[in-house]
Amino acid sequence: MHLNAEVTRVEHGQLLCANGAVVSADEIMWVTQAGGAPWLRNTGLALNAGGFVLVNDQLQTLTDPNIFAAGDIAAMPNYPLEKAGVFAVRMGLPLAGNLRRSVQGRTLHTYQPQSNWLALISTGNRYANTTLKHGAPENSSYSASLNLHRASKTPVSANSRNRHLTPAP
Repeated sequence: MHLNAEVTRVEHGQLLCANGAVVSADEIMWVTQAGGAPWLRNTGLALNAGGFVLVNDQLQTLTDPNIFAAGDIAAMPNYPLEKAGVFAVRMGLPLAGNLRRSVQGRTLHTYQPQSNWLALISTGNRYANTTLKHGAPENSSYSASLNLHRASKTPVSANSRNRHLTPAP
């Protein structure tokens, strides 16, 4: 693993870094952190350090209660969520409900994200790397390699209590 190595060029089997280092590898997995869209800086909305729109637990922006944001564009100070599709999808219905309540002048509902989720990153050819997350993002995770090969039709499930992968029933 190479940290704080700004890659300026990618060639077959190697990365060229700004400091002159050349990193050679048989395979390269490029992992980056999500960042807010640059156009958000010109909206006047409050943003976090990553450039995402700050929202309260009702999904209203901290800047203007008549503007709502959800999904990957939003950051909830009370819930430091990873930028994972599961959160974006699960915010949809609460957002729709609160938009209706807002125009009707009714009390908004509080959104509370789930504390357990499975993050999958496809590596192609029916393989994936997975991380089972349990509890607050900053204090726990469990990683494993999940292989679903074409020859095997046996589904695999993660058992969070025993922290190991087992064949699904």
